[in-house]
Amino acid sequence: SREQSLIYGADGAAQQGNIAAAERDYMSAVALSTGHIDAHLGLARLYEQQREPHKERAILERALIAQPNHALANYLFGKTSLDINRFDDAREAFRHGLVAQPENIDLLVGQAVADDMLGNHEDAQAIYTRILRANPKANLVGLRTNLAMSYLLSGQAQKAVDTLKH
Repeated sequence: SREQSLIYGADGAAQQGNIAAAERDYMSAVALSTGHIDAHLGLARLYEQQREPHKERAILERALIAQPNHALANYLFGKTSLDINRFDDAREAFRHGLVAQPENIDLLVGQAVADDMLGNHEDAQAIYTRILRANPKANLVGLRTNLAMSYLLSGQAQKAVDTLKH
């Protein structure tokens, strides 16, 4: 289809460093889209690489109109929301993404981070603990660090120390 051809062209232009052509082709594909969001996601990644968070956020908002529970689109939107301290928006985005992928660790961690930033430390700690229990052999050092920080934020210093000892 024409939409897919434009996406391929945009991907190629981006790889060659032709940002203007990539943006143009992605935007053309977005305009042709009938519910697909591949072009939106490609354009969002381009904007992320170009450090244009306002444009990235705007195109992700358009993607989420077409597919409100898309896991990756919600994850990316949640990340941009965390970056600008819109923690309620971030938490909602991560929750919507979890509708499609309820065990997605990135979405779960994002929700936990947003919960911590909103002061919902018990909710965040429950999410972190659930992930750790479900993945006992995984190397989740960053997640343990987040859990320890959550404990510190909620005044549980000893639990933070115990968590970091592992």
